[in-house]
Amino acid sequence: MLREIFLRKRLYIIYLLLIVATLVGELASPLIHVPVSGKSLVKALKREVSRPVASLATWIFVHNLEVGYLPSLVPYLGVVYMAFITFNTGVYAGKVIDYTAIRLHMSIPWDITTKLLFVISPVTVMELFSYTIALDVSTSLGFLIVEKVRKRRPIPRELLKLLLAEALIGVAVLFISAWVEAFTVKFFA
Repeated sequence: MLREIFLRKRLYIIYLLLIVATLVGELASPLIHVPVSGKSLVKALKREVSRPVASLATWIFVHNLEVGYLPSLVPYLGVVYMAFITFNTGVYAGKVIDYTAIRLHMSIPWDITTKLLFVISPVTVMELFSYTIALDVSTSLGFLIVEKVRKRRPIPRELLKLLLAEALIGVAVLFISAWVEAFTVKFFA
């Protein structure tokens, strides 16, 4: 019972860490220099949006899987890596939002509101949930490896199967979020 409560708290803490990292990146984006401008980011996004929905969804899924999900499965290092990635995602999203706000002559409150809405958008929520699952698998696997080394016992296959099932659920959520993102982008483009 205590273990389940700890696991639930760990999931909430990981999810909150990812939301905070994304939001801090967005809000700090005007202060951070990146090698590309908001204008060139918008151009690159428009180029990607011109793809058919299936191609766009596949591209989004593969990109998120390669850049975010798989590296975050590395025990212990995955948490630091994912915090860095979500912060950078926030920075680049913030640059795009800032550029759009300037082009549309929007006020600063609109800009901040849009940045907050980005964090609670369905796509962001699903992606961060997927990454939370990956980090939970990563952390659990790290605990199992330390326990194996400490007690010199093999890791039970049942636990490895459960971790694999959990990781696959995270991949499925990431896949669904890629399709939702592709349809959303096509709808608003």
